[in-house]
Amino acid sequence: MAENSSEIPHPSETSEVVLNTFEIKFLSDSPEGFTATTRQNLRRHEPNTPMPEAQRIAKVRAGERKDLRIGEHFYPKVGLRDIRQNGNELSFDVMPVTFPTYIAIRKPHESLENLHVSNPAATSMVLLTTETGGSHKLVFQHRSPKNRLYGDIPGSSIAGYLDAKLDRTREGRGKILPLTTDDIKANIVKEANEEIGIKPEEITELSITGIASDKQEIHDEFLLMGTTSLSSRDLAKRVGSGDYFKFSEKFFTMDATPENIEILLTQVKCPLPPTHTATFLAAGYSMVIKERGLDEAIKWKDRVSEGINRNYKEIDTIVQRYYQENPQELNNIPDKKPPRKPNGYDASYLPQEQGLPDAISEFERTGLIKSEKKKIVDEAYVFDVDGVITIPDSRQFDREIMEDIAERLSRGEPVILNTGRSISWVQERVIARLYHAHNVKDKAALQNLFVVGEKGGTWLTFDEKGLMHEHKDDSISVPQDLQDAVKRIVEEQFPKTMFFDETKHTMVSVEMKEYDDKRFEGEITLEDFHKDQIQLLQILSELIKNKGLESFLDIDPTTIATDVQNKTVGKDFAIRKALTWLTARGFSPRKFVTFGDSKSDVAMATELHANGQNVEFVFVGKDSDRDYIQSANLPFPIHFTQATFNRGTAEFLKRE
Repeated sequence: MAENSSEIPHPSETSEVVLNTFEIKFLSDSPEGFTATTRQNLRRHEPNTPMPEAQRIAKVRAGERKDLRIGEHFYPKVGLRDIRQNGNELSFDVMPVTFPTYIAIRKPHESLENLHVSNPAATSMVLLTTETGGSHKLVFQHRSPKNRLYGDIPGSSIAGYLDAKLDRTREGRGKILPLTTDDIKANIVKEANEEIGIKPEEITELSITGIASDKQEIHDEFLLMGTTSLSSRDLAKRVGSGDYFKFSEKFFTMDATPENIEILLTQVKCPLPPTHTATFLAAGYSMVIKERGLDEAIKWKDRVSEGINRNYKEIDTIVQRYYQENPQELNNIPDKKPPRKPNGYDASYLPQEQGLPDAISEFERTGLIKSEKKKIVDEAYVFDVDGVITIPDSRQFDREIMEDIAERLSRGEPVILNTGRSISWVQERVIARLYHAHNVKDKAALQNLFVVGEKGGTWLTFDEKGLMHEHKDDSISVPQDLQDAVKRIVEEQFPKTMFFDETKHTMVSVEMKEYDDKRFEGEITLEDFHKDQIQLLQILSELIKNKGLESFLDIDPTTIATDVQNKTVGKDFAIRKALTWLTARGFSPRKFVTFGDSKSDVAMATELHANGQNVEFVFVGKDSDRDYIQSANLPFPIHFTQATFNRGTAEFLKRE
């Protein structure tokens, strides 16, 4: 038999649950869950034989970051083949699957030959907290509206693709190392640390409850259930760690009961991703086994499976009715979205874009979360910092603006500062002034201030005593060798007009020199800086290209700085952090007013608008950017001040 002759299993009578969107192939009847072992390590295809759909895969791979394609950062995903169960043990063959292969080949119409080289495995977990007294809460996600598929709907606690480890030996060329039970558990523990900030030692129990297969985006998924020693209150303090703000997911908890899982899967009219549904179903099955025995668990599983199927049909009927009543919406196809489906739910569109309720309303309607009393405020002000609340040339703060901010905070209104500056700079230049110079007499008022630094990489919050709490997103970084190269370039070629900011944690910033550098005669003007900035941009672009990082990093020139940053970050990324903070503080602004002095600042208002917020943008920058903004046909009101920079901000605040 050929080495890679194993077929991808199709739905069969042996599957535990078979629905239209997913099937659970194996489901553990043991409270300890499955163990896993590898029988064979397969290659994707035989040496010197053509790779199926090689051109399609190569086209996708060409758009992948260079550092992820080769070298030490290249990690294929695990592909499972010929999965078998023997008692409480799952065994399988494994083979490498590159992510571009999965992106190119993942739909159910693909041939078995094509799917053999694709079909990666992932992990998904339902996480239980440990509350005072020993009770448990179940953690579930509210997925971000920005997700390409299944946006603004519930999801499992944690999920992520299963990274493989390459066999680096000569005889193992083209193969991956065997997959073990510990590897599977370690993968989800890593994801838990990245998404919620849970440390490995804080997960006290972890079991593999089953394996499911997504029938719409073809891949297998290990289903897991874990318990953490942390309480729901402890977890709330971790909000903002790792990937949480990158994907802007929100996490909720509900009592960990099979009844609540049944409500989530059968009543909420925003369907979970298929394998996430399977994860909750497997977790509920395991809970019932522990509480009531296997016979009752089987009855529960069958009843909930029927309820899921019924709920899918009801959701499709709501969508069909919506398009029948609003046929014009079938032609409302946003950029990069596929044509709408008039006959049922489409994961490419948000629930409310196809006649379904939003997720939060459904969580509240079904009693999964309690409706919290919201603090309605008329306005939330969002300021860029440099050139907006500071004087551009001197970097001194405009006293009138700072006093206005202090008054708003004292009145209980939220204020958000969104900057590329470091948190240490903000503490020294902004917070110190609010503490001591601008009449924030009650330090508790600082609870209403949220400061985002490094365009979302770091941030500051304040407690009821006015004490600062620093946060950092460890998942965002710029390679150290690039940082060193940029620093050398600035010191050797632009020492008069620029300096390398060494206080940044997650990005590179080259900033305009201040006036106190005694090595050079005369003052440094904005014109001096901008002239050198043009040259720096050309040098940095070539440097990033040569290092193969152009798909990973962006260069963002602003009024007084040039930033090299992860493509994830930006003023919009920072706004997603701010929205999460507002929700946590209970604020519900009727309107947002955002202030910026460069075209990159428009992203603040754009992100707020994309999240359904009423927003206005106040532009106080240069005429060149003003022309760009005027011609951009933005979907929210724009205000252009007569004065520019901090004077424009003060002008607008006075007329308010």
